[in-house]
Amino acid sequence: MEQAELLAQHTNNMVKAEVVRVDANDDLFRFDFDLVVRRLDYRFTLFEFFYSVEGYPVFFVPYSKITNELELRRIHTLNDFRHALRADDADQLLECLGRILGANTTRNILETLIGQAKKFKR
Repeated sequence: MEQAELLAQHTNNMVKAEVVRVDANDDLFRFDFDLVVRRLDYRFTLFEFFYSVEGYPVFFVPYSKITNELELRRIHTLNDFRHALRADDADQLLECLGRILGANTTRNILETLIGQAKKFKR
C-alpha cells in the first residue's frame, strides 16, 4: 500500500503503517491499518476496512475520534450498521483513505507518536 510507504517517509521511519489481515471467511476479508512505532513497541489501529469476495464496496471504519471529526453517518455495511466510509470504486477508495489520513485527529496522533519516539532511546 503506497500510503504506508509515504507515512514512513513522512515520519523518518519513526512511525510506519502495517496492514494486518484480521479475518477472512467464505465471502468477507477484514484488515486493520495499524500505526506502528517499533522504538516504543507500540501499535495503534487507525482504521479497519473490509470487503466481500467481489471487491467492492470497501468499508472503512476509523478510530472513534476520527469518526466524530468526519461526522460519519451510520450506514449499512456488509453485515450490520456501522459508522463507516463506503467506497464503490478505486477513486472513492482513495478519497476515503485521504479523508482518514488527512484528518486532524490522525495528524495529532502522529505528532504524539513521533514526539514519544524521539524521547525514547533504545
